[in-house]
Amino acid sequence: GLLEALAEDPAGRRTLVLGAGGSARAAVHALVDARAEVEIWNRTPERARRLAAELGGTAVERLTSADLLVNCTAVGLDDSAQTFKDLPFGADDMSQFATVVDLVYSGAGETQLISAARDHGSRVVDGLEILVCQGALSFTNWTGCAAPIAVMREAARGSHVGPPHP
Repeated sequence: GLLEALAEDPAGRRTLVLGAGGSARAAVHALVDARAEVEIWNRTPERARRLAAELGGTAVERLTSADLLVNCTAVGLDDSAQTFKDLPFGADDMSQFATVVDLVYSGAGETQLISAARDHGSRVVDGLEILVCQGALSFTNWTGCAAPIAVMREAARGSHVGPPHP
């Protein structure tokens, strides 16, 4: 879903993946296979080093600019004002990333990361678009038919996404 949602070839592009959990593992695998230059940052540097050693890429502890930023952390899940407190850069630093992907999707609208990236002129891909593209791939794999991605996107964007209300 990540590569389809990007709609551009990441080959040769300097890419920074934030996180070292399950979604980061999938993102790193896809990006390395697509020949992106992958750097991995995690709050626990050893986890980033292990992921890089296993799948490829380079673990980093200090960040610089990148063509593509992919957030695979839980930062932003709670729509908290603390989003940037847990990241290695601030909202004003978003202009150093040409494209920002946030795997988090929020029922309240854009995550703070996506909003800051958009405000600073970055191209953005939100978690809901990733979800739609994953669903479209699954649909095609299960049915052998092309997924009605426009209908799926409209349905996803028109519905409340988030935990059910009690």
